[in-house]
Amino acid sequence: MSEFDIRSNLRQFLADLKEFEPALARDVRRRMRRSGDSAIAEMGRILDDYQGATDVRHPLGSAREEIKSGLRLRVTAGKTRTTVRLVSTRGAIAKPMNMREWRHPVFGREDTWAEQEGTGYFSLGAVSQSDDLKRELEAAIKVGLDALASRNPVVE
Repeated sequence: MSEFDIRSNLRQFLADLKEFEPALARDVRRRMRRSGDSAIAEMGRILDDYQGATDVRHPLGSAREEIKSGLRLRVTAGKTRTTVRLVSTRGAIAKPMNMREWRHPVFGREDTWAEQEGTGYFSLGAVSQSDDLKRELEAAIKVGLDALASRNPVVE
């Protein structure tokens, strides 16, 4: 995989794969997203272990549960940006919790703000699992590269 650069080649690779065999392209994208499963599991464990301030309650459960239910590996291969990021698609509190510290209004006290330490859970979960994530992401991409190579064998 040394010649494949995810930042500059991913978009064209996925387009070529889709043209070659759409079902395989879907499978490779699915495999790419699944490569983040171990990091997502670790991030969920960190959220479960969080001992910060009292958790915010909503009708559907706690803020941490909401964030945890939205954890995803997002693969973006656009014209101007290519990224592979671990994100939460749910929970407004997700971004502040990843900061070192953040300010928020105090419930029930008008014009009163509190500073709270963040947990950095996205960073912690991703960093601790980064080797596995990279290996699984490369394996997913290799499935597609091998398929494309079999279509166009190199003549030496």
